[in-house]
Amino acid sequence: MRPLLVFLVFLSWGYPQEWVKEQIDTCDFPAYPIDFLDVSLATNRAGSPCVAYGWLKWRGDSSLWAIRYAERRGMNEWHIEMVDSSLGLYIYNFPSLRLDSLDRPHIAYLKSGANYDRVVYATRADSSWLLEDVDSVVSASLHTVPNLALSATGVPHLAYHAYDTASGLLDLRYALRWADSWQIQVLWRSDTRRAWGGTIALGRKDRPSIAFASLGQGTPQRDSLLYLWRDSTEWHTSIVDTPYYATLPSMQLDSMERPRLVYTWDGTAVYAFLEDSTWHLEWIPANFAHEMKLDSRELPHVAAFPPLLWLPFYYYKDLSGSWHEEGLEKHPAIARGDPSVALDQRDAPYVAYWFQPQLAQGPGYLVVAHKTVGVESPFQHPLPSPQFVVFPSISRQFCFLFSAESSGNLKIYTSHGSLVFARPIPLGLSSWTWHALRPSGKPLPKGIYFARFESGPLRLSRKLVIQ
Repeated sequence: MRPLLVFLVFLSWGYPQEWVKEQIDTCDFPAYPIDFLDVSLATNRAGSPCVAYGWLKWRGDSSLWAIRYAERRGMNEWHIEMVDSSLGLYIYNFPSLRLDSLDRPHIAYLKSGANYDRVVYATRADSSWLLEDVDSVVSASLHTVPNLALSATGVPHLAYHAYDTASGLLDLRYALRWADSWQIQVLWRSDTRRAWGGTIALGRKDRPSIAFASLGQGTPQRDSLLYLWRDSTEWHTSIVDTPYYATLPSMQLDSMERPRLVYTWDGTAVYAFLEDSTWHLEWIPANFAHEMKLDSRELPHVAAFPPLLWLPFYYYKDLSGSWHEEGLEKHPAIARGDPSVALDQRDAPYVAYWFQPQLAQGPGYLVVAHKTVGVESPFQHPLPSPQFVVFPSISRQFCFLFSAESSGNLKIYTSHGSLVFARPIPLGLSSWTWHALRPSGKPLPKGIYFARFESGPLRLSRKLVIQ
């Protein structure tokens, strides 16, 4: 299927990158107060976008709800498939899409009935979709939103909250498909609080990490953002933050398997990362951040949907630590669901979202926007002023990021000024990982060290603590 329309390309905030937008599908939306349809975006090994999304069409007095899947084949050909659908009996939404190592799509989503909701897992085999009911839960005011992760061998792992009929509480559940069945475990339950959401990521040994919101009951109790991770024997818990009002988090693990999160703190988006057993929080100039992806330099890219503006936004952080904001639509258009973000092999972002030209009953359009620089040029973050960034500051493995106008040298000194390591840094933006070793390969002892970057007249120093 060809895109219905290619939108006008526009320049964003003074940088040469451009957003190219494609309308790839349409659906029907009722009038305000609206139904939202969410999307989930991924890119395959070739860097092409694939989208799973909720979908609605009116059929006389009934409505046809569905989960659909679209993938780009070629430069401008979109192929769309119906994954699951029902005429008037069920509502389908909240898809979570992942691609395995062979680019086969796997989707988890919610199938809502009159009294019960089902968490469903779908995977495509040849040209057909195989559907499995993972769990059946009682419908609740806080809809169950499943989140999917795949192991290196394509084994699905799910995290989601569910209403427990016996206790009347919302608990956090973890589901793993093992052999031909689903193993479901209640990870968290409280007599005084409710679980909400659940975003899941897997480490190199396929050990799961999950972040979710713990909601307080009533005004006196604050919400909490909790992080759970599993080692070889048991689960552990860490408190990320305690906002007055929290929303669903989005999480990824960096190359050192440390969690990085975005979530909303009382209407303001927050970026959180764990370093040296301490959570560090940064405010993002956004409202209601929805999804985050890390690029090859482990910089965050965020899709957001401010409910007061009803428009999709894209945010990213550059090497200098500055956040940038770009709007993808303008009024009177409105977004009709949470957007999703993904990155191609050059770290250029895609953002997918539903929108309507205006707030009224009528058709909505599924848009996939891609930020490009011509056909072959890679995505470029605006270069910061000369920078020397080191993270973490306490470890036995440090990542150095360099941005300067000429080549330079990196030197490591002890706290007494003795030179223990040196190496040249080539011209241009680059990164390098140091494992706290001498040039001979011998580990350096624990203690305080100083890294010095010299490039032309530039002299920058950073403190390191080797554990």
